[in-house]
Amino acid sequence: MLRFNRTLGLAAATFLACSGLARAADVRAFLPKETDVVITANLRQTLDSELVKKYALDMIKGALSSNKEAQQALTALGLDPMKDFDRITIGMGLEDVTNPKAVIVAQGRFDVRKMNDLMDKLAKDDPKKFAVEQASGKTVYKITGPDQPVPMYAAPVDASTIVLATGKENVVSAYEAVGGTRAPVVRKEVTELLDKADKDASLSIVAYTKGRLDAIPLPDPEMRKLLDQVLSVSINVKVAQDVGLDISIGTPGDAEAKKMRELVGGGLELAKVQVKVAVSQQAELQPLVDLVNSLAARQIRHGIFDE
Repeated sequence: MLRFNRTLGLAAATFLACSGLARAADVRAFLPKETDVVITANLRQTLDSELVKKYALDMIKGALSSNKEAQQALTALGLDPMKDFDRITIGMGLEDVTNPKAVIVAQGRFDVRKMNDLMDKLAKDDPKKFAVEQASGKTVYKITGPDQPVPMYAAPVDASTIVLATGKENVVSAYEAVGGTRAPVVRKEVTELLDKADKDASLSIVAYTKGRLDAIPLPDPEMRKLLDQVLSVSINVKVAQDVGLDISIGTPGDAEAKKMRELVGGGLELAKVQVKVAVSQQAELQPLVDLVNSLAARQIRHGIFDE
């Protein structure tokens, strides 16, 4: 997982720093059939929310301005991340949690020519990290992290879509998805979870977890037994005047649902306390304490997963 995260971080930093993210299209056609988890971040809605404007906007701007490499890329492309970024969707397979397959779809507005010119230049200047390849007649950029044997592949598919993936074939599939020639191939269980997700959420996470969590090491046998009863998870976070959190966990029966309610409820309260303690020790992070304090309208729902 660490190896994947490092490579993913480099790829995302390179391409997302070079792109604007506008249309909130259904991106299911971009996701591979192995997808078990789908994470959707509505960046435009979050940045425009009153809560973020009040507590976190200055902090976000500061973090962006402190990243010199990202700023250089943004300047080269004439982009403003506070205005041009709209939505990011991540699809990930969990069959092998040590090396998960993933696809990232970034939506927004950007100049494809400038993007290609910049990546061509990077490939020329630093061929160990960047390379230009051809696949099915399409240009795909290969991005390799320092000392990382597993690369990421990426391409600006059209004027509003950028795709990064752990497999070159998934970038090629993205061209087909944009052209309308690729139908969604995501498994039925994940599709059903996506259908029930809050389309207006600032952050949405759905996961089909049945048989996918066995590799997670747990020292407590009872916790292992309980985790094995989790068949699906759906999380919706909505940022507006406050932060709304809605969690749904699919279980095979009422007894398991009750245990999960107690576990999630207690864990959430503990997490809130820990966040407050951690950030209160740094004055510059004080706005995050106010943000956590705004957490309201929580619902923790548990239901029987319909297989």
